[in-house]
Amino acid sequence: MNNTKILIVDDEKNILKSLQRMLRKEPYSVKTAATPFEAIEMCKKEDFHLIIGDYRMPEMNGTEMFYEINLINPDSVKIILSGYSDINVITEALNREYINKYILKPWNEENLKKEIDKSVSHINLIRTNKELHKKIIEQNEDLKKINQTLEDEIEKRTHKLKLKNSALLVSQNVLNTIPLPVIGIDTENMIVLTNEKAGLNLPFAVLGEKINCEKIINSNLEALKENKTLKLYLPELTKEYPHILISPLHSKKKPEGSVIVFIPENLKGEK
Repeated sequence: MNNTKILIVDDEKNILKSLQRMLRKEPYSVKTAATPFEAIEMCKKEDFHLIIGDYRMPEMNGTEMFYEINLINPDSVKIILSGYSDINVITEALNREYINKYILKPWNEENLKKEIDKSVSHINLIRTNKELHKKIIEQNEDLKKINQTLEDEIEKRTHKLKLKNSALLVSQNVLNTIPLPVIGIDTENMIVLTNEKAGLNLPFAVLGEKINCEKIINSNLEALKENKTLKLYLPELTKEYPHILISPLHSKKKPEGSVIVFIPENLKGEK
């Protein structure tokens, strides 16, 4: 038995038993109500896919009952069983969409079963489509949240990049104000930073090229290894700035390279 629920409403017990017998081998969960008021209360507690009700019942007729049920569950398929003399009232109920179909008494059992099967397939299709539509809306909302999160993350990263670029620009400007040539080399002895003074006075200070001086290379390795500033005197490298300071740079105890400052003879005052 699947989860399709059918409610049959009739004040005549033999009609209820007859319809139950007709559907006993069908894959439906079938319940019955002997009065419209009982049916209305049951619809408040359970979600029925299909409701079959007689038109002529005491206290409340079928169209009045379906009007009340429609307020509770407008999605269910509602079939009314009626005689030919009730056609005008039934037609009005159809036009107002209180009911979906009507079956004239006496009905043909096979035809009624076919109508029930068609109605069940119809309501199941509608509900499946609604569920899919609901899931699509939920997924779209999730995508919106994901996109918003990505946009916020991109904005944060863009802001960080702007700050880093500003910091780099400030750092470069600070370096350019230093009246001595300054270059930075990485752990592979490649020049990764120069200031304006180095660019004007040191021909070998070319970004992206390895420094071509064995003494500086060896001293860089030593400075990084021992994490201390080394002093060199290399007039053969540059006569104008023969005194050299090599200061290692570390990030989280990891060697990053060295900053090399070139000092003129008259500023140093000694060899």
